[in-house]
Amino acid sequence: MDSPHSRRNLLSLPYEVLSTIFVLARNPAFGRVAHLCRAVSLDPRNQAHWLLARNKGRPHRALRNALLWNFCSLELVTTLETRLIRHYQAKHTPATPLPSATNPAEASENEGEIELESETSEHESTRRGPAEPNQAGRRKRRHPDPDSGLIPPPHKRPRRYLGFSEAARLLHDDPILATQLREFYSTCRLSRHLFNFPETPEPALQYIISMLARGVSPNEPLGYPLIKSAQLNNTSMTQRLLENHADPNCNDNVAIKVAAGRGNHRIVRLLLEHESLPCSTALRYAVARKHMKIANLLMKYGAAPDTETVRILYRT
Repeated sequence: MDSPHSRRNLLSLPYEVLSTIFVLARNPAFGRVAHLCRAVSLDPRNQAHWLLARNKGRPHRALRNALLWNFCSLELVTTLETRLIRHYQAKHTPATPLPSATNPAEASENEGEIELESETSEHESTRRGPAEPNQAGRRKRRHPDPDSGLIPPPHKRPRRYLGFSEAARLLHDDPILATQLREFYSTCRLSRHLFNFPETPEPALQYIISMLARGVSPNEPLGYPLIKSAQLNNTSMTQRLLENHADPNCNDNVAIKVAAGRGNHRIVRLLLEHESLPCSTALRYAVARKHMKIANLLMKYGAAPDTETVRILYRT
């Protein structure tokens, strides 16, 4: 019988169950179901598990694909980055060798430690007495006492999600790993939606600055970040990209053509100061839309007018 009392609302499930459903569903639209589900989908820890599940548990693929999603944040990148560093260290760190029989001193020391541990465990068992049998006649399994040293204190237990400071410390201790991680970031690119603002919001700006400092390419895909910033007259973002070695002549010098056609004088000057080619096409666009200040600036940097530009000048 399908009665209202037998139906279970999705919001009545615990947060851990909703998190597991979100990870296993692999559906980015899961957060649109309800407000609580949206909170589950916005948790960076659940997002990291979700990306790892979609990419078969491979942290490098999960991190590369995470940068393409609109919900990607600096906390999510830090979580996946630390997971990638741990994966690399576990893969390349040799296993600790067992104590060999050729060194009798080490063997005798290890044997003494083992005997001492067994004696203390026997002493603890005699002091506590035999375990009480349960209802099924089996002995109860005693949990280790936190004061006995078998369970590490809370401040010494390994954390599941490490922060940026932990990742920075690991990279500082291993310069080879830092170089390889930077080479990995050079093959990644950012999402396009980050550059679709005339004025970039502060959280997005901090995220872009951090990713560019990590080595993410400012030219992919096909120079879109610089071209879109020049089109929207976003001077601060254009300057950030050029300072991080963005190619001003990428994709057939489209950035300066778009900026000259739209009359973005400061963008054109920034591009020319960073060795952008003053092409005749950009000069023609500026003259056709009567941006004579930009046209004079382009000719000052060496742009030569072509036949079509001369015809436009005679018409005006």
